[in-house]
Amino acid sequence: MVIKDGSGLSIQNRMTTRFLIDALRYAYHDLAIFPELLSSLSIMGVDGSVKKWMVDEQIRGKIRVKTGTLSHAVSLSGYLQAGHGKLLAFSMIFNNFNCCVYNVREVEKNILLAIMKHYEKSAKMRGVGK
Repeated sequence: MVIKDGSGLSIQNRMTTRFLIDALRYAYHDLAIFPELLSSLSIMGVDGSVKKWMVDEQIRGKIRVKTGTLSHAVSLSGYLQAGHGKLLAFSMIFNNFNCCVYNVREVEKNILLAIMKHYEKSAKMRGVGK
């Protein structure tokens, strides 16, 4: 990880999705941090910058995120409530794409839907949530 400025806007900043997921997982287990962090994240399909995003009923209200958008760079990190009821930390960063941001956001939506469907199917197979 390399941070050249605190705003995150420097092209010299380098942060991996692995680092972001590790930070989210660390925060999840620290009660001094987690409640504030969780309440600061936008709820997909409900509020904040993602109020009108991904309004699919399978997703609405089950994902809390922080978005990031720069010229040819898009990111989405946060927590997803999986079929087994636990929160999963996730992070996606797309760089140097040659399409509109909307198309990248659709890819993010499809990835999140696939994760949710996978965990819902796994939970049903194990009899969780009956």
